[in-house]
Amino acid sequence: MTQKNAEHGNAGLSADSTGSSQAVPGQALRRRAEEKAVRLPETLEALPPGKMRQALHDLRVHQIELEMQNEELRRTQAELEASRARYFDLYELAPIGYFTLSGKGLILEANLTAAALLGMARGALVNQPLSRFILPEDQDIYYRHGKQLFGTGMPQVSELRMVKKDAALFWARVEATAVQAPDGTPLIRAVVSDITERMLAEEALRKAHDELGLRVKLRTADLARVNEELRKQNSLLESLFANVGFLLAYMDSGFNFIRVNRAYAEVCDRSPGFFPGKNYFTLCPNKENEVIFRKVVKTGKPYFAYQRPFQRACTPGRMSYWDWSLNPVKGPDGKVEGVVLGLVNVTERTLAEAQVIASNTLMRMVLDGICEPLLLLDNTLRIKRINRAAKEYLGLTGFEDAFGKTCFELRERSDPCQGCERPFTSLGSFVGAFERKSPVDPERLEQIDIYRVAYSSEGEEGTLIRITDVTQARLLQKQLIQSEKLASIGLLVSGIAHEINNPNNFITFNIPILKNYLDTLLPITDGFAAEHPEFNPFGMSYEEFRKDIFDLIDNMKHGSDRINATIKGLKDFSRKREGIERRQVDLGQVIKKVTALCWSEMKKKVKFFDVSVSEEFTHCYTDPEAVEQILVNLLINAAHASDKENSRVRLSVLPGERRPQQCIIEVSDNGCGMTEETRAKIFEPFFTTKSDAQGTGLGLYVCHSLVEGLGGRIEVKSEPGKGTTFSIIFNNMDRQQVRDAAMNP
Repeated sequence: MTQKNAEHGNAGLSADSTGSSQAVPGQALRRRAEEKAVRLPETLEALPPGKMRQALHDLRVHQIELEMQNEELRRTQAELEASRARYFDLYELAPIGYFTLSGKGLILEANLTAAALLGMARGALVNQPLSRFILPEDQDIYYRHGKQLFGTGMPQVSELRMVKKDAALFWARVEATAVQAPDGTPLIRAVVSDITERMLAEEALRKAHDELGLRVKLRTADLARVNEELRKQNSLLESLFANVGFLLAYMDSGFNFIRVNRAYAEVCDRSPGFFPGKNYFTLCPNKENEVIFRKVVKTGKPYFAYQRPFQRACTPGRMSYWDWSLNPVKGPDGKVEGVVLGLVNVTERTLAEAQVIASNTLMRMVLDGICEPLLLLDNTLRIKRINRAAKEYLGLTGFEDAFGKTCFELRERSDPCQGCERPFTSLGSFVGAFERKSPVDPERLEQIDIYRVAYSSEGEEGTLIRITDVTQARLLQKQLIQSEKLASIGLLVSGIAHEINNPNNFITFNIPILKNYLDTLLPITDGFAAEHPEFNPFGMSYEEFRKDIFDLIDNMKHGSDRINATIKGLKDFSRKREGIERRQVDLGQVIKKVTALCWSEMKKKVKFFDVSVSEEFTHCYTDPEAVEQILVNLLINAAHASDKENSRVRLSVLPGERRPQQCIIEVSDNGCGMTEETRAKIFEPFFTTKSDAQGTGLGLYVCHSLVEGLGGRIEVKSEPGKGTTFSIIFNNMDRQQVRDAAMNP
């Protein structure tokens, strides 16, 4: 039994003091088992006598040995599994590719990362030459790498381009080591890592460096002269740092100066050698800037500031302005190791910008002070600037709403407004002025003046548009022309009236004499005709002859009267009245006189004639003759316009609705009415729609002139087929003026 236990003990494993497992002698294992067996609980009643007790003891010790061996085996197995897991993590899941190559460059083994780099399954890589995945242009690098590896036996590193299965390229760093297999055959252990991002970054850095060199060459004349000599990168950076016009300072992460350029030192009245080793905030204490500096170091993000004001203690009152930046410098581990401070003096630019802003403000004030809309358009006729009057004219809430748009787009139109087609069609080449109806108010007339101007320092040209309301000017011009025409017509009418009136006076004077002669001669001819029934003068009976003579005389008299009436109208038209003679007037009496004058004409044409005078206007302070002439003309016109069986004319006098001191006289009818075109011309002299026997076209012109002379206005409402209403509105005097006028007639 003891020998058997010893054999079992020799097969066991033991853990040393460091925790690693190893084989231990069987006696030691048995001794440890016996020590545990002694500590097992026993009861005296359960122990067998003699050897049975010893056998039981041996069995227990053997059982404990087995348990200890099993425990050692389990721990060894766990350590093996952990070792395998570490191997899998370190080899299979490594972030870089591992290859085992034969001496001929065939792939014997590859980890998962290596297979992923080449875009193939790991099994498909076995026995494939690694050179198959190297870009043909870089094959020489690979072969030279292998030759040096076996020639020197030293590890080799190369960077080349490799091709994936899908033909995608990537940059790879290959680190190769020569080893031997257990059977002595040469092997190659190759480590491949993707350095595409680094290579792209280096390429981008080279491009940025070249661009910076170009900018420095263009902006700095001094650097342009030495740029030809400083071709190498280190020399170029050294010259750039030392001679660049803006200020540069390189500091560590604790803001201790490492180096400054000459410009920085000169601004501080120091030499560049003064600064290294000194702390920035010891020389320039500033809590706000210190917070900014520490934030850049902490976050690794650059900081930029523009037009920061700065005042040196040695020059109080003298302010300068600076653009400055603070850029972190990171080490290989990504931590910020230092910062580069760059400063540019922009005092002149800042002051110039302030002057430009002030100039723009002044120009804006001047433009906004102009009451006419002004618009500045670019060559595409889109708005660059407008003044306040233009903003209000276009109905905008803010100036920004107009910029970049055409004026007709602001009115939600797809094409120019009526009257603006020519300038927009000419695409900015039109210069001059034209008139149009206002798109804002069709009743208004606008003059559009167009100028070509340069609106920028680069000489960009645009179009300046000025919009002027010329409604009143054109109306006054029209009135002036009309007045001049009327003055000329008045002179002409005066001469014509005189020349016509003289011969017509002979006719008028001689007609009664001729009639008296006939009255004397006709009894003789009557007797002769009675004695000679066959007497037929001029082919007609004597009765017809006798009647025709008097008809001819009546026609002559009627024609002469018409000439007199026309001459009288021409004289009234041409005669300038010397002022208005206002006095206290009883409107009732004026209207009675007017209706008596017009009654003969009214009763022929009108079936119903109504007169209504408000009690508030029984008396009025005005010119009675002017009122009489106005009403006579309007009533006669109303009678002539009557064309219905139930024709009606109404004359009314009433106070104004909004201003009670106003007097309103209305003459309305239900006659033929007028069209818009006719209504626009009725106050022009010699315009008439009547026949030659009914009017000369001067009546309404005279009415209009008289109403204006009274300081009032005349309004017309008419609708074809429904009738017309003329309203004469003029201001009455207040009661005190009426009383004063009554007391001082």
